[in-house]
Amino acid sequence: MRVNVRIDDPDIVEALEDAADDYGSKSLAVRIALRKAYIGDDLEDAAEEGAAGVHELSAKQLEAHRELRDWAGIGGWIELETAESVLANKLNIPARAVRKTLISPLKSEGAVKVSQSTSAVHVVVGQLPTTSETSEAVDATNASDEPAVATDGGATWEELEAAEGGR
Repeated sequence: MRVNVRIDDPDIVEALEDAADDYGSKSLAVRIALRKAYIGDDLEDAAEEGAAGVHELSAKQLEAHRELRDWAGIGGWIELETAESVLANKLNIPARAVRKTLISPLKSEGAVKVSQSTSAVHVVVGQLPTTSETSEAVDATNASDEPAVATDGGATWEELEAAEGGR
Protein backbone atom coordinates (compact mmCIF):
# COMPACT_ATOMS: atom_id res chain seq x y z
CA MET A 1 0.00 0.00 0.00
CA ARG A 2 1.24 3.47 -0.84
CA VAL A 3 0.16 6.39 1.37
CA ASN A 4 0.76 10.12 0.96
CA VAL A 5 0.36 12.47 3.92
CA ARG A 6 0.74 16.17 4.56
CA ILE A 7 2.37 17.09 7.87
CA ASP A 8 1.86 20.68 8.98
CA ASP A 9 3.16 20.34 12.55
CA PRO A 10 6.81 21.54 12.59
CA ASP A 11 7.64 19.33 15.60
CA ILE A 12 6.48 16.22 13.76
CA VAL A 13 8.32 17.31 10.60
CA GLU A 14 11.55 17.75 12.57
CA ALA A 15 11.10 14.40 14.35
CA LEU A 16 10.44 12.64 11.04
CA GLU A 17 13.51 14.19 9.42
CA ASP A 18 15.65 13.11 12.40
CA ALA A 19 14.25 9.57 12.19
CA ALA A 20 14.83 9.52 8.42
CA ASP A 21 18.48 10.40 9.05
CA ASP A 22 18.72 7.50 11.51
CA TYR A 23 16.96 4.91 9.36
CA GLY A 24 17.94 6.10 5.88
CA SER A 25 14.50 7.09 4.59
CA LYS A 26 11.27 8.72 5.70
CA SER A 27 9.29 5.71 4.50
CA LEU A 28 11.18 3.33 6.74
CA ALA A 29 10.98 5.75 9.69
CA VAL A 30 7.19 6.02 9.30
CA ARG A 31 6.77 2.23 8.99
CA ILE A 32 8.85 1.67 12.12
CA ALA A 33 6.86 4.28 14.06
CA LEU A 34 3.54 2.79 12.91
CA ARG A 35 4.59 -0.76 13.79
CA LYS A 36 5.75 0.37 17.22
CA ALA A 37 2.61 2.46 17.90
CA TYR A 38 -0.07 0.13 16.55
CA ILE A 39 1.42 -3.34 16.65
CA GLY A 40 3.90 -3.03 19.49
CA ASP A 41 6.81 -4.48 17.53
CA ASP A 42 10.31 -3.79 18.77
CA LEU A 43 11.85 -0.81 16.99
CA GLU A 44 15.15 -2.58 16.24
CA ASP A 45 13.46 -5.65 14.71
CA ALA A 46 11.48 -3.48 12.31
CA ALA A 47 14.60 -1.54 11.33
CA GLU A 48 16.49 -4.75 10.53
CA GLU A 49 13.59 -6.04 8.39
CA GLY A 50 13.49 -2.79 6.43
CA ALA A 51 17.24 -2.74 5.93
CA ALA A 52 17.21 -6.23 4.42
CA GLY A 53 14.67 -5.35 1.72
CA VAL A 54 14.81 -3.50 -1.56
CA HIS A 55 15.48 0.24 -1.72
CA GLU A 56 13.04 2.75 -0.22
CA LEU A 57 13.01 5.32 -3.01
CA SER A 58 10.06 7.32 -4.33
CA ALA A 59 9.17 7.52 -8.01
CA LYS A 60 10.84 10.97 -8.27
CA GLN A 61 13.99 9.63 -6.64
CA LEU A 62 14.07 6.67 -9.03
CA GLU A 63 13.60 9.07 -11.93
CA ALA A 64 16.46 11.20 -10.57
CA HIS A 65 18.70 8.13 -10.46
CA ARG A 66 17.77 7.30 -14.07
CA GLU A 67 18.65 10.85 -15.13
CA LEU A 68 22.01 10.71 -13.34
CA ARG A 69 22.69 7.27 -14.83
CA ASP A 70 21.82 8.53 -18.32
CA TRP A 71 24.00 11.61 -17.81
CA ALA A 72 27.09 9.99 -16.25
CA GLY A 73 26.63 6.21 -16.48
CA ILE A 74 27.11 3.67 -13.69
CA GLY A 75 30.43 4.40 -12.00
CA GLY A 76 30.64 7.78 -13.72
CA TRP A 77 30.49 11.14 -11.99
CA ILE A 78 28.91 14.53 -12.41
CA GLU A 79 29.63 17.73 -10.50
CA LEU A 80 27.14 18.25 -7.67
CA GLU A 81 25.98 21.67 -8.88
CA THR A 82 25.49 20.33 -12.41
CA ALA A 83 23.54 17.34 -11.07
CA GLU A 84 21.33 19.68 -9.05
CA SER A 85 20.67 21.85 -12.09
CA VAL A 86 19.95 18.92 -14.41
CA LEU A 87 17.61 17.24 -11.93
CA ALA A 88 15.79 20.48 -11.12
CA ASN A 89 15.15 21.11 -14.82
CA LYS A 90 14.25 17.54 -15.79
CA LEU A 91 12.03 16.84 -12.76
CA ASN A 92 10.58 20.35 -12.49
CA ILE A 93 11.47 20.95 -8.84
CA PRO A 94 13.30 23.87 -7.20
CA ALA A 95 17.09 23.55 -7.44
CA ARG A 96 17.44 24.29 -3.72
CA ALA A 97 15.34 21.18 -2.95
CA VAL A 98 17.27 18.71 -5.12
CA ARG A 99 20.00 17.88 -2.61
CA LYS A 100 17.60 17.19 0.27
CA THR A 101 14.78 15.47 -1.61
CA LEU A 102 16.72 13.54 -4.27
CA ILE A 103 20.48 13.28 -3.77
CA SER A 104 20.48 12.65 0.00
CA PRO A 105 17.93 9.80 -0.19
CA LEU A 106 19.82 8.28 -3.14
CA LYS A 107 23.01 8.49 -1.09
CA SER A 108 21.29 6.91 1.94
CA GLU A 109 20.15 4.00 -0.22
CA GLY A 110 23.63 3.53 -1.73
CA ALA A 111 22.54 4.51 -5.24
CA VAL A 112 25.02 7.42 -5.41
CA LYS A 113 28.04 8.57 -3.47
CA VAL A 114 29.18 12.11 -2.94
CA SER A 115 32.92 12.55 -3.41
CA GLN A 116 34.73 15.73 -2.45
CA SER A 117 38.11 16.84 -3.74
CA THR A 118 39.99 20.05 -3.05
CA SER A 119 38.35 21.84 -5.97
CA ALA A 120 34.94 20.21 -6.52
CA VAL A 121 32.19 17.99 -5.17
CA HIS A 122 31.01 15.16 -7.42
CA VAL A 123 28.09 12.78 -7.41
CA VAL A 124 29.30 9.28 -8.31
CA VAL A 125 26.47 7.21 -9.78
CA GLY A 126 26.08 3.64 -8.56
CA GLN A 127 23.52 0.91 -9.09
CA LEU A 128 20.24 0.83 -7.23
CA PRO A 129 20.39 -1.55 -4.28
CA THR A 130 18.49 -4.81 -4.59
CA THR A 131 17.73 -7.66 -2.25
CA SER A 132 20.81 -9.50 -1.05
CA GLU A 133 19.82 -12.61 -3.05
CA THR A 134 19.80 -10.67 -6.34
CA SER A 135 23.04 -8.84 -5.68
CA GLU A 136 24.81 -12.09 -4.78
CA ALA A 137 23.80 -13.55 -8.14
CA VAL A 138 25.07 -10.46 -9.97
CA ASP A 139 28.32 -10.45 -7.98
CA ALA A 140 28.91 -14.13 -8.75
CA THR A 141 28.59 -13.59 -12.49
CA ASN A 142 30.94 -10.61 -12.44
CA ALA A 143 33.47 -12.08 -10.02
CA SER A 144 37.12 -11.81 -10.97
CA ASP A 145 40.47 -12.14 -9.25
CA GLU A 146 41.69 -8.98 -10.94
CA PRO A 147 41.19 -5.58 -9.28
CA ALA A 148 38.39 -3.35 -10.56
CA VAL A 149 39.37 -0.91 -13.28
CA ALA A 150 37.46 2.21 -14.24
CA THR A 151 37.06 2.26 -18.00
CA ASP A 152 35.82 5.86 -18.20
CA GLY A 153 38.98 7.45 -16.80
CA GLY A 154 37.41 7.83 -13.34
CA ALA A 155 38.25 6.16 -10.07
CA THR A 156 36.76 2.82 -9.04
CA TRP A 157 34.49 2.57 -5.99
CA GLU A 158 37.37 1.06 -4.00
CA GLU A 159 39.67 3.98 -4.86
CA LEU A 160 36.99 6.51 -3.93
CA GLU A 161 36.27 4.78 -0.63
CA ALA A 162 39.99 4.61 0.16
CA ALA A 163 40.36 8.33 -0.60
CA GLU A 164 37.40 9.17 1.64
CA GLY A 165 38.78 6.98 4.43
CA GLY A 166 42.22 8.61 4.22
CA ARG A 167 41.01 12.05 5.25
